[in-house]
Amino acid sequence: MNTSDRDIIESLLSQARPRPAPPAEHEASVRSALEREWQAIVARRRRRSVQRTLAMAASLVVAVALAFTLFEGTPPRPVNVAHIDASLGSIYVMDNGSGGLTLNDADNVHMGQIIDTRNDSALGLLWHSGGSLRIGPDSRVEFVDQDTVFLHRGVLYFDSMPGGSQTAATLEVDSSVGKVTHFGTQYMAERSDGTLFVSVREGEISVAGQSRKVTARAGERLAVSTAAPPQRSKISAADRRWRWTESVSPRMDTSGRTARGFLEWLGREIGYRIVFDSPAARAVADNAELSSGPIDVDLRTELRLRLLSADLDCSIDDDAGIIRISLPEEVRP
Repeated sequence: MNTSDRDIIESLLSQARPRPAPPAEHEASVRSALEREWQAIVARRRRRSVQRTLAMAASLVVAVALAFTLFEGTPPRPVNVAHIDASLGSIYVMDNGSGGLTLNDADNVHMGQIIDTRNDSALGLLWHSGGSLRIGPDSRVEFVDQDTVFLHRGVLYFDSMPGGSQTAATLEVDSSVGKVTHFGTQYMAERSDGTLFVSVREGEISVAGQSRKVTARAGERLAVSTAAPPQRSKISAADRRWRWTESVSPRMDTSGRTARGFLEWLGREIGYRIVFDSPAARAVADNAELSSGPIDVDLRTELRLRLLSADLDCSIDDDAGIIRISLPEEVRP
C-alpha cells in the first residue's frame, strides 16, 4: 500500500512480454508505401507552387500589356501654340515625322509641327500669348515650344502688340545663325544663303549669334552670318519688303470703330503715316463711324471702301509712305 505510482507502473511493465518484430518483407513494404506517399505529397506541393508562380507571372504580363495598350491608345494631348487667322494659297504641315499634309481649315498649330508654304502662299497666326505671327512665301517654320519657333528657310514677321495692346507677347525666333529676341516690336526675320536678315519696323530686337549679341532699333536692318561681322543698314516702315505681310494681317471688325481708329490701325499695319488735309477732314474722321463688318480683302482696297461710308477720301503716296485723308470735293467748304 505504500508503493508509489511509478513503482507500480514499472512492476506492470516488467511482467509484459517483448513485442514480436514484424517480418522484414512487411517492414520493407510499409517503408516503400510511406516513401511513395511522401513523394506524392511533395510533388503536389511543387505543382501548386509552380502554378502559383505561373499565375503571378501571367498576371504581371497582362498588367504590363494593359499598361502599354492604355499608354499607346491615349497619346499625349497636343499643345496649342497658335491659332490660324488668315491663309493664302496652299499651306502644308508636317506632324510627328509625317509627310506634308495640306492645311485647309485647321484651327490650331501645335508644338512640334512644321509649317511649309509655297511661292504663292502665306499664313497668318494669332500667337498663344498675344501677337500676330505671319509666315511668308516659300518658308519653313518649326514650332519648337511655347515660346520658340525655328526658321529653317524663308521669311516670317512678328507683331508683338497688334491693335495697340499694352502687353508684348513672348516669342523667340531661332535659326542656325542666331536667335532673335524682341522688346515690344514689329520685325521681320529672313533666312537667305546662310545669312539671317532682321528688319525692325517698330521697337527693338536683339540677335544672339555664335560669338556675340547685337541689337537693332526701328528703321534698322541687320545681316548676321557666321562668316562675317554683323552688317547694319536702313529700312523704312513703308519699304516694299514689308508688303507681303498685308495679305495675312489679323482680321479686324470695324463695328463700333470710328474712321480715325480704323486709320490708325491700318497705318500701323502697312507702315504708313496718316496725314489730314484739313481740320475739317480730321473732325469727320474723329466722329464718323464706319460701316460694320470684317475686313477680309486687300487692306488698301478696304481703306477706300470704308472711307467712302464715312464721307472721306484718300490718296496713297508709296514713295513717302503717307496716306493723305481729305473731304470729297462735293462736301468741301
